[in-house]
Amino acid sequence: MVDGSPSVLVLDVEVAKRTGAGGFPLIRIAERKRLLPSYTVEGDFRFRLKLPGKRWYHLLPSWAGHILSRLYRVKPGVLPEKCTGCGVCMRNCPAGAIEIKDTARINYSRCIGCMSCQELCPFRAIVPVYGLIRR
Repeated sequence: MVDGSPSVLVLDVEVAKRTGAGGFPLIRIAERKRLLPSYTVEGDFRFRLKLPGKRWYHLLPSWAGHILSRLYRVKPGVLPEKCTGCGVCMRNCPAGAIEIKDTARINYSRCIGCMSCQELCPFRAIVPVYGLIRR
């Protein structure tokens, strides 16, 4: 299976569909916020992966799962003393959730939690901020 896309979000959606693993929080958030660009799929997709069964937390009602995920979620945080305002994170954020005002500022209502900003920051100025359960 070889997949490629200029959008990592589209790639995640298509791989999740093909593996039968739809419903990932990142994908649900992106869909809810209408962040998925329109796209077409090309190729032959006879191959399908088999994933392991569900875990206990998949059995929770959606409202309980929502609360639990907010307590467990990891989000990006900016270390102002390390941020130079170079804009690498802003230019590469798939959700467009980052703006630069002296330093990077994250709009958490748009953030999908992909942590691309952390991976790409050349100054290591973006770090994971863990929810209450993971602290």
